[in-house]
Amino acid sequence: MTYSAILKRGAAGLAIGIALGVTAVAGATTPLLRPVEVRPTGKPAPDEPRLTDTPALDLKAHNTRTDRTVGDETSLRISTLDARVDMAGHMAQTTLTITFANTTGATLEGDFSLQLPADAYVTGYALDVNGGMVEGVLQSKFQAREAYEERVRAGVDPGLAEVDARNMFRTHVFPIRPQSGRTIRVRYVTPLGADSRFELPLSTAYRVDKVSLDISVPATVKAMMDTPDELRSGAPVLAEGRLTMPYSGQNLFLAKRIVVAVKASDDVAVMRHRNGDAFFEFVVPAQSPGKSPVHTLRLYWDASRSHRDDDTQAEAQVVADYIAQVKPQAVDLILFADNAPQTVHFDAPTPDAVKKALLEANYAGATRYAGLAKVLPGRADVCLLVSDGSVTLDAFEAGKWPCRVLTLSASKSAHRDVLRTLAGRNGGVFADLTAGHDAALTQLMMRGPKLWDLTDADGRPVDYAIRPMGTDSYRVFGPAPTGGKLVVDYGTGQQTYTLAQAVDNDGAGALWGASLIDRLNASGAPDREKGLALARRYSVATPDVSFIVLETGGDYARAKIAPPADIDKSIWTAYVQARDQIAKTDAEAKAKRFDAILGQWNGQKDWYAAKYKTLAQAKKAFASEPAPTGTVTETGTATQVAPIAGIVTVTGTRRADAPPPPPPAVQPRETPPSPAMAPPPPLPVPPAPMPSAPGGYISSQNADLSLNASVAKSPQALAGVDIDRSGGGDRNTGMSITTAEWNPERPYLKALNAVKPGDTTGFDTTYHEMEKAFGDTPGFYFDVAEWVFRKGDATRAAAILRNALDLPASDIDTQIIAADRLARYGDYSDAIWLDERIHDLTPEKPQATRNLALVLIEATDKQLAAKTIDRAAAIATYKRALGLLMNVVLTPWNADYDGIEIISLMEANHLVAQLKALGVPAADLADIIDPRLVALMDVDIRITLEWNTDKTDMDLWVDEPSGERVIYNNPRSQLGGRLSNDMTRGYGPEEYLLHMAPAGEYKVLANVYAADVLNRNGATSVTVRLYRDWGRPSETMESFVIELQKGEKGAKPVGTFVRN
Repeated sequence: MTYSAILKRGAAGLAIGIALGVTAVAGATTPLLRPVEVRPTGKPAPDEPRLTDTPALDLKAHNTRTDRTVGDETSLRISTLDARVDMAGHMAQTTLTITFANTTGATLEGDFSLQLPADAYVTGYALDVNGGMVEGVLQSKFQAREAYEERVRAGVDPGLAEVDARNMFRTHVFPIRPQSGRTIRVRYVTPLGADSRFELPLSTAYRVDKVSLDISVPATVKAMMDTPDELRSGAPVLAEGRLTMPYSGQNLFLAKRIVVAVKASDDVAVMRHRNGDAFFEFVVPAQSPGKSPVHTLRLYWDASRSHRDDDTQAEAQVVADYIAQVKPQAVDLILFADNAPQTVHFDAPTPDAVKKALLEANYAGATRYAGLAKVLPGRADVCLLVSDGSVTLDAFEAGKWPCRVLTLSASKSAHRDVLRTLAGRNGGVFADLTAGHDAALTQLMMRGPKLWDLTDADGRPVDYAIRPMGTDSYRVFGPAPTGGKLVVDYGTGQQTYTLAQAVDNDGAGALWGASLIDRLNASGAPDREKGLALARRYSVATPDVSFIVLETGGDYARAKIAPPADIDKSIWTAYVQARDQIAKTDAEAKAKRFDAILGQWNGQKDWYAAKYKTLAQAKKAFASEPAPTGTVTETGTATQVAPIAGIVTVTGTRRADAPPPPPPAVQPRETPPSPAMAPPPPLPVPPAPMPSAPGGYISSQNADLSLNASVAKSPQALAGVDIDRSGGGDRNTGMSITTAEWNPERPYLKALNAVKPGDTTGFDTTYHEMEKAFGDTPGFYFDVAEWVFRKGDATRAAAILRNALDLPASDIDTQIIAADRLARYGDYSDAIWLDERIHDLTPEKPQATRNLALVLIEATDKQLAAKTIDRAAAIATYKRALGLLMNVVLTPWNADYDGIEIISLMEANHLVAQLKALGVPAADLADIIDPRLVALMDVDIRITLEWNTDKTDMDLWVDEPSGERVIYNNPRSQLGGRLSNDMTRGYGPEEYLLHMAPAGEYKVLANVYAADVLNRNGATSVTVRLYRDWGRPSETMESFVIELQKGEKGAKPVGTFVRN
């Protein structure tokens, strides 16, 4: 065997053509080989700008101590870049090994990104730990990120690698020590296009000290490479049927991409995935031109908030050009978002008329696909869906539609899995407009593949998948049949291929795994466990599944993540030992859980039944008691509190300064304004029932929020309660609630407040102006929705809020806030769907389970009151909610969440009373809640506080009329006030209870001790619920949200109870 190489040098750089045993094809240096520019060697001047504003390889440094991000060469840079490309069939497998150098005196977190081609898949990630490269483990995105952030806080060595919807690969590495470095390795596979051209994205913002590149191709194919002059070529290596060309260079500024073009074989390629399975891949042409008239076209146009930021003009032009070519007799335009779709019919449509309608579309709301296929009756020849594929609300399955489905998107972050699957299941294709207008239009006009079926030599069907490849061919791939032969039926005849020996390459296998994940994810509620299993089997990272590397066996065990099988034996052994010990501890905790809960519950019952001092006695006793002793320190030293007669004390820790309890006595306040005060002025939005009486008071006309009328007035509601409930029952406290003034300093709210009351047009104009300026963050929509809600229009508030779900910045915290507020605004359907999703995504968080239970209860309460649900359905939902609450109560959770169990048990007993009032016998509930845990404890005052960020220390404080402050280290007051366990690192909730409230003022405060500096979602949102007469027929509740800006600490007044 010999090889020949033709070298051509010129201003364009170096191009090399290689072919085994043949001469390079004339004209091989075609325009597809664009030159790669190279900057001169040397360091740029300090004021010299970055070489490129959008490098394919980008590296930034993040100082976790100061929470500052910097991105210049003087902080963190790429010192070594080693790349290897292995070509097989129409696939390229790339391995990048990159070393970062920290040139500062601070320990940094590295944030490295790599913009991948649209159809590429990351198949491996490794990080150096203690001198060796450790392969990453695929884990759900949320669990992987939480494990990473937990280890960063501990100052140890984790690595996280994620891929987003734009196919941007990003890895976070910590720690990178001063004057030291870290090394990562990333592998990805790229399907080649019809031109068999592969581009290696190695452009960088700054110089790289050392670069090496190996390109390996089968020895039987022709290849052309375009590389920079400064990359010196080494001697080609021919081994085991492959030819490898090495290149190297030093102190390089890479400005553009390295290009490899191959003349791939028409035969079937066989590749062996690292999991041991073999996969085939080959190309078939499109069908011959024929007549397939389009008489009726249904054009589905995404009018949601997320679509507004896409290139809708380019999409409209492609649609118009498609209509011009296929000339449909009728077009039905369907505009959809999260509300009822709007339909516009065109008879004898012209491209310009349809385009004009598209360009006049208004964009608002979340994206909902449910029911789209049935918007209009009957069949259509073609359905063209123009959308980014991001379904943010409601269930959806990419099933059969009554038409051939084509999908189109100009979004770089389009959910191609949804769009490809929906089109593929209905005989169509996904047209990616990011590849250009002509390519997208050609794909829409594309004929089907010239392929009828695949079988093995014995006639058994072979599973396969098809994807468009260019504009006139298709890629076919799937698991290789065991017999070694593949029979391809082209419809006009068959051909049998003898499969060659498989080469080691993850390409076809990764593509097959990705196609299976696409099918699974094309749903509103995909099976995430199955998706994770598929990602692991085929080693494919997705926007939902990330790679994680941890340092020790104990780290893996605590995160409940199994380390890679090839990890160092000592780490694996430590993992197994730690895992087994944790399992043993968890089993013991679970066995002891009920007894522990029963003990706490009996203590709560004792508190409830106890007699406490009168207000006069409490004032006197409090005034005569010495102040508690103790200190609070930055480092978390335990605070010892001196006992006060009749009060239970606790020991706690703090991570920030707090005022020493108790505080000075609360000074008498002016009498609050009367509930009969003048109503607010006319509203600039359509009217709806006010959420509260004027001035923030809860009036006697408020709807019953807990025990609906038919339940609360039934004597059976209290059956089975075995404690003294003196003062409860129909006790009327004569109590009012005021809330802290809601007036965030926002320019857009000031602008809305300036609109003349009743001026609906003025409101709409101002809102849209402010949205253009500020509508790129969820906070804008949360604030405006709350403003509208407080003006009395809950329906419009919910519609405005749903926009937040469609933003790129939307994450799990956004969904948590949205679910809670949508329930407040009466949109229970979407609130429940979101809470179901959050519960599915965060099974390790008891708050998700509790929130789902509470929204199910609240929605069913409303349905019963409105008589829109029958008794059997209500009982079934209530029982499900009760089971969820008891899961919170009886599951041993992370110690961060201690305290949620008794709060949830109080709520479970609230629900038991409702079920009994509906005629459910106690015996029917015994399998859900043990009778020893049944006791409804109604109270005059109940307050709950919860927040939307993890690892955050928030506190609920209450100043009672005796002058005593109920606080984390004074949780039991002279009047009988009871504060739940202090959560210093969780999401909450915290709860304050007072069985019988003497007359006076009760001031409620939220205090911030420590915010989670790793939270990148912005400000922490705190949800406060103030209940009066909780557990009684007269129960009322005021729920609202306050925002804590980054860096804001200290007590913040949130509400006041006044009992006359």
